[in-house]
Amino acid sequence: MKNRLLSFGIWLVLSPACFAAEDTLNDALDKMDAIGQESRTHQWYVKAAAAKEQVNRALAAARQAPETAHNMGHMTAYYYVPNDIYAVYTKPLTVSDITLQAGEVISGEVHIGDTARWKIAIGTTGAGDSLRQHLYIKPNQERLLTNLIIPTNKRTYMLELSSTKSFYMPSVTWDYQTPLKDLSITTDTPSTEPAPITLIAPENLYFGYKMRRKDHKKSWSPLQIFDDGEKTYLVFDTEIKHRDTPVIYGLSDSGDLALVNFRVNMPYYIVDGLMDAIILKRGHKSKDEIRITRKDTIG
Repeated sequence: MKNRLLSFGIWLVLSPACFAAEDTLNDALDKMDAIGQESRTHQWYVKAAAAKEQVNRALAAARQAPETAHNMGHMTAYYYVPNDIYAVYTKPLTVSDITLQAGEVISGEVHIGDTARWKIAIGTTGAGDSLRQHLYIKPNQERLLTNLIIPTNKRTYMLELSSTKSFYMPSVTWDYQTPLKDLSITTDTPSTEPAPITLIAPENLYFGYKMRRKDHKKSWSPLQIFDDGEKTYLVFDTEIKHRDTPVIYGLSDSGDLALVNFRVNMPYYIVDGLMDAIILKRGHKSKDEIRITRKDTIG
């Protein structure tokens, strides 16, 4: 009996210390779990940020904007590259026409990210071998951004749709014959240096162009401008970033900006024809521009 009482007495004395030690141990384990969770969360954010950066780089490299295309009348013709994303600018109350290749037909459901604020209709023109399918796109308000996927019997198109207040692309199509890397001018020199113009007599080159710009350090300023009597060549740094590439305009008879037909074969922007004035802008409404004038005006 005495031994039992003694054991019970010892338990009463030590139990508070034991419970306190257990609570301390549980608190320490909880803190360790919290630190571990915080560490795992931090690692997740680091990995997510790295993945986002990698995806953004890939998207930027795959994105084609109007400045990389050429014009066929009112149509913007992109050079078709599999897996590229093509930018299409639209505006409210106006329809933009996406024209597919002759004989190409939509083979599945057309998917658009924002089904509530964009309208899409499908139409056809021509018949037989000249039949073409069209997608007519119209946003119901400005400042919208979404994507569009068009599966056909020949390829899949991925479009990035934007709606603006005043600027839009009336019609968009593709050039399937000329790969983007094989345009116009060929060169055997490394891409880090301007490639020589071939099959053009040096005496036919004209370099009398003057460039006016507010900021002489613009990353999208041409390094050189010249023509061969038929085409005008703007030489850019081959390291120019895709998002910095400008759009090229000429001046209409009324003095308004007018898109010109040009194509890209870095480091050259090749403009069809000669012009007294060329205006480079990053965006139709941008006030930031470079104006290039020809000293000897066209007769």
